[in-house]
Amino acid sequence: MHYLLSSESPDIVCVSETWFNCEITDSCVLSNYPYNINRSDRIHFPGGGVCILNKRDSVNVVAVSVPQHVDCFDIRAVDTVGGATPVRFITVCRPPSSDTDIDAVAAVRDLIKYCLNKLCSVDYTVV
Repeated sequence: MHYLLSSESPDIVCVSETWFNCEITDSCVLSNYPYNINRSDRIHFPGGGVCILNKRDSVNVVAVSVPQHVDCFDIRAVDTVGGATPVRFITVCRPPSSDTDIDAVAAVRDLIKYCLNKLCSVDYTVV
């Protein structure tokens, strides 16, 4: 990830399968790169996790409150603010075991409905 940040310098980066946990600090992830991080670490077992990085000097974001289904999947969402058109970025990571978990499938379906309902109430660009 450090190579991507230094060579491409993207405004927004969405990452799944971060494998971050409470022992990996934001400063460890970001080092001296000019980014903010919004992350959701998998708590109950290793692997998974998601994060969204935004470049501090070019993109302002606010975290979106999204229902958390800790046992089903990891999710993080942000809205860009201050630009001409707001954009919502959502990144989700689901464990492979959720393929056959009816509750996990229903939770993802409900999450999609939730996000679409929220998007319909504001003029957002969907990416």
